[in-house]
Amino acid sequence: MSVKISNLSKYIDILSDFGWKFYFGREENKGNLINFLNSILEGEHVVEDLTYSNVEEDGDEPNERKVIFDLRCVGVGGEVFLVEMQLQNQDFFFDRAVGYTSRTISRLAKKGKKGDNYELPPIYFIAVLGFRLDVANSDKYFYSGKIIDEFDQEVLYILS
Repeated sequence: MSVKISNLSKYIDILSDFGWKFYFGREENKGNLINFLNSILEGEHVVEDLTYSNVEEDGDEPNERKVIFDLRCVGVGGEVFLVEMQLQNQDFFFDRAVGYTSRTISRLAKKGKKGDNYELPPIYFIAVLGFRLDVANSDKYFYSGKIIDEFDQEVLYILS
């Protein structure tokens, strides 16, 4: 028995991989992603516009793992947005986030004399999870990290 197209649902689950990329990852829906990012980064950063980037990145060596982002975008100021949606529990999701962010940071360092100052643009890793990242702290639903100097508590880099 075949299903007629007219019988299929006209709604897309935004939390499915297809729905997430359909709603946020298409040029004609770019405003949705900008609004979403601005609501998450409210008071810290304003996204005026962005450009979608390639979501696949091979390792430098053949034995290195390939990285596939759900969405990767660059803002008008050069800031990078890595936006992930993960419904299924993943034991080492925080490590994955650090790995994805680190790969992006290492690829942004400029070569030659231009890279001597190592100035990096802000990089935002934003993940919507269908599970608790920290079961022991179950009332916590938002995480934001910083690299700080342990001695004087000076913020060196913000990881959001």
